[in-house]
Amino acid sequence: MAALGLGSDAADAPSNVIDLGTIPTNPHEGLPPEPYPGYYDYLDFCTAKVPVECGGKLVEALLNTNEASYDCCQNLIEMGKDCHDTLVKTIASMEEYKSYASILPQRGSEVWNYCAHVAAAAPTPSLV
Repeated sequence: MAALGLGSDAADAPSNVIDLGTIPTNPHEGLPPEPYPGYYDYLDFCTAKVPVECGGKLVEALLNTNEASYDCCQNLIEMGKDCHDTLVKTIASMEEYKSYASILPQRGSEVWNYCAHVAAAAPTPSLV
């Protein structure tokens, strides 16, 4: 899940801006045990669709109420809602983000809805 850009130096409590730290060399570092076999394989499949730089920006959008760029929103929408919801749930279960657990479901929906709107409003190429 390296595309998430999740590190281990996050703030203990919600604030305006947090330090996401560095991308761990072990993509499953800091994650709780798998709820069932293959869970993290599924998340790896999901995050493989999102470039690392967008993963970090999307996590920042979740935690800091930043807006994601058009390109990152496109990546999120292409990744799919189920992947997004599963990732939000996983982030909320991580020890360093526990203080965000109560706001992450709502923020996850807000980020998804924002990105869906941005992606839908994209200009279509002209065939003329």
